[in-house]
Amino acid sequence: MTPKQARFVAEYAVDGSAAAAARRAGYSPRSARVNGPRLLTNAAVREALAVSQQETAQRLELDRQRVLAGLMEAVETARAQADPHALIRAWSEIGKLLGFYAPERKSVEVSTATSARMRAEIEALSDEELLALAETTLPK
Repeated sequence: MTPKQARFVAEYAVDGSAAAAARRAGYSPRSARVNGPRLLTNAAVREALAVSQQETAQRLELDRQRVLAGLMEAVETARAQADPHALIRAWSEIGKLLGFYAPERKSVEVSTATSARMRAEIEALSDEELLALAETTLPK
């Protein structure tokens, strides 16, 4: 990892903003919005960020359970104060922590015979039939 990348890792830990961290690390302000996110895809940078985050969590004695407990306290406080915005925000963070917003992954297996049959059926459709099929299956 280059010294500039190491500086980016340290700066990213400050506020979690890739573009701002890139600027503070010495990358061109004009290209920081491109370089920051690009640096997050670099394997060495990702590894250094993971180590940095782990060290911070250990230093603060934080783990998943403690964060969840704190969020549950926030839920109770928001409920007691009748603050719907804070209540929604706390539940949203809990949902993220528990992975409720992760996209569902589904696996579909298609055999060669099925694929060839489907392809033949699609190729046999007229333009009007294809358009009608697309209009009924695409989200609106």
